[in-house]
Parts: sequence; structure tokens; C-alpha cells
Amino acid sequence: MTHSWKRIGQVSVALCFLSALTADVTTADPIRVTVHFTVAGANGTTTTVRDPDFGDATATGLFSIVTDVPTGDGFKSAPIGPNGADQLALSFAGMSWTPTNANALFLIFVQGQLTHWNIGGTPGGICCVSAGATPDFAVDNVFPFQFAYTTARSPELGVFYGRLLSSSINFGSPTPTPEPASLLLYAIGIAAGVGVRELKNSTPSRPRTVPQVDRRRCDCP
Repeated sequence: MTHSWKRIGQVSVALCFLSALTADVTTADPIRVTVHFTVAGANGTTTTVRDPDFGDATATGLFSIVTDVPTGDGFKSAPIGPNGADQLALSFAGMSWTPTNANALFLIFVQGQLTHWNIGGTPGGICCVSAGATPDFAVDNVFPFQFAYTTARSPELGVFYGRLLSSSINFGSPTPTPEPASLLLYAIGIAAGVGVRELKNSTPSRPRTVPQVDRRRCDCP
């Protein structure tokens, strides 16, 4: 099978259009949505095709995005927010996915709560994964085959369908909070600057010495 379109993408995109017809356009203030998740490779127990290289591998990832949230039911489709997912990290099958080569496809909210999300790589288009585009991936938190990906073997074996083992959703401030380590370094920098200034102010100034001229060696008139 040279080309295999991911079932997740087809059904999810259809749901997006259905949600758009009934979406509540009234939105709340923008918030930051952060999702942490864990995926596993296609081990052959839940799918017909086993990934011979990464079938037993697992990986953790995350994505974070700033978006306004419908107060009722509705969805946000790509591009979401000003620039899409400004934070995205997943390393699997020898490939690292970041905001430069992956993004969020859509977020679906029910009564203001995020119930359905989908992210994917951009090589084959965010909405689907094709065996002809390698490497590629997509993660969806609702439907079967929630983790689809391709490797160098995909042109021969097709798209691999792994599993989404777990996921968690957090709402927070649109402005990222500095990490404790960053705050510590900032505090150290301020303290060092104050210390240098106090040391400079407390150092007594040396009296200025005026060079003495030996008049005995001058050719004076």
C-alpha cells in the first residue's frame, strides 16, 4: 500500500465542519492551552501492521497554544491563535517535531472545556498522514489509531498506527511563566550587578600623584 490516508484525519475534519455549523461565536478572553501526552509505536497487538523498528517504543510530548475559548460549544481550526502552537515537542522514530515542522490542526470545545484535539506534522499536510510522505505523524485524542506515523519503511509497509497512552490538558495564562531556573539566574544576575556597584562605591579613591620634575637635569636659562 503506497498511500494510506489516516482515518483520524478524515473523520476529525468532518467533525470540524459539523462543529462549525453549531459553534458559539461568543468567546472568552484568550488563554494558554497546554497538552502533555504519551504515545507508543505500532506493536501489532491493536493493528495489523507492526513497526519492526519502533513498535515497542514510547515517547512523551507536548504542545501549547494561545487561543480564545468558546463560551459554549465550538472549535478552533488551523491556524489557531496568532502563530499556531508556539510550543510543540515530540521525538519519535528518530525524528524531532517542533513548531517549525508541526502544528495543531484543531481544538474542539464543549461547554468551554477542551474535549478533542489534533496535532500533526506538516510534510504531508497537518490533516492527514500518507505513506508517501516520510517521516510524518499525527496525534488525536479521541478516535482509534490515535497515533499515526510514517518512517522510511512506510512506502513498503504503509502508515503505522500506534497508541495514545495518556494525555492531560491544562489551562493557564497567555503569557508563559518563567521557569524557576530562569528566575534563579535572573536573581543571581541582579545580585552580581548590585555587588559590583557596591564594591566600586566602597573602594577608596587613591590620591592623584603629580610627577615631580628634577630641575637639576633641566637646561634652565
